[in-house]
Amino acid sequence: VKDGDNNISDAVSPITVAIDNSPVITAFSTDFTSTIQTEIPVTFEVSGSNITHYMITKTNTTPAVDDPNWEISKPSVYTMVDGTGDYTLYAWAKNSDNNINNTPLTFTVNLSTPGSWVSTSIAGFSNVLVYTPNTVSPIGTGRALLIHLHGCIQTYNEYQNANLDVVANTYGMVVAVPDAANKQGFDCWYYWDDTKNRNHEDFKNILDLVSNLLADESKDIDPNQVYISGMSSGAAFAMTMNCLAPDVFAGVGMFAGPSVGTSSNGVSTKDVKESTVEETKSRCETLAGSYSYGFSNQIFSIAYGSADEIVNLGYNIQNANAMAQVYDRTGTYPDNTYSTSPLVTETLWTQGRVSLLELDGLGHAWAAGDGASGTYISGSHINYALYLGNYFMTYNRRVMRTEGYWDFLQ
Repeated sequence: VKDGDNNISDAVSPITVAIDNSPVITAFSTDFTSTIQTEIPVTFEVSGSNITHYMITKTNTTPAVDDPNWEISKPSVYTMVDGTGDYTLYAWAKNSDNNINNTPLTFTVNLSTPGSWVSTSIAGFSNVLVYTPNTVSPIGTGRALLIHLHGCIQTYNEYQNANLDVVANTYGMVVAVPDAANKQGFDCWYYWDDTKNRNHEDFKNILDLVSNLLADESKDIDPNQVYISGMSSGAAFAMTMNCLAPDVFAGVGMFAGPSVGTSSNGVSTKDVKESTVEETKSRCETLAGSYSYGFSNQIFSIAYGSADEIVNLGYNIQNANAMAQVYDRTGTYPDNTYSTSPLVTETLWTQGRVSLLELDGLGHAWAAGDGASGTYISGSHINYALYLGNYFMTYNRRVMRTEGYWDFLQ
């Protein structure tokens, strides 16, 4: 250093500055807090240059440079091999200079055993199948609840063979399948009943069923994750319940059902639909009345088979457009065709408020996935209930989300 009089300071010893070029783990997570699957998907992201190896461990001790468990490919799954219980996992990365990240990211997941079906009577229903998983929902608190309604001719207990336990275990969801108490025609849910209100017959019974299950502390159900689905007449009844009680149901899954307010004869009408998009919207909003505030944070999914010869295919598109208008959502994403066989084409409205699935080649049957069987239950297409589990988890608008979550899903 030199001053204004040209005096120069004595030299000082050189200072060595250490530059840490160790990798940094920027993301490490899974979608699930509990599961019955020993293999779980993981998100693993790391920043830094010349990253060469990766590892997931069950301890926070930094692995040795020459540990044989280092992998050259970034893990996308982790396999739990030590039996049931909690697994706390840690992420590590190593670069070409053998530098290892200083601080690992971590998460905990519970490996559980499958739940079981129980047949019981609840509220106004003499017969209800209830499946309670040991897993919990990946979002919110506790478990989700799905009320599923059978179709005409079907018996409620056939849904024990429809892979509903798969969605229950995967997404921590209690599933309840009631046998309609006020059946009409071919054991149908009486969706065309002229009296539609929250205190009438099976409309009341379903709301009482939900209340009873929510009150059961052993089920640990999150009231922000209550959903309803149905097949055919059960789908029309589920849509009616959605319109009567949007404050109760956070989401709906409707498979091959006519619109709310239609008659039993309207189902098989091939050339004339009994309602328009505008009429369906108006009927739904009228049924909701003072509970219409529930529409502001509700989601709705419709699915159907392209070869359905029982329910007019037009109802499905009509219902999707009607609910999109109820939610004031008109924009859709480009159709997404899944690389499955047979094909599934998905249309999503903005932020997933409404989803519409066309299942190529499927007739009038609930799509239940491999191994399923039963009357009007198909084992040769996707598992729609499993699709619903993921759809509800991703787009549920009633549970707390991280800042910016919905911006990401614009």
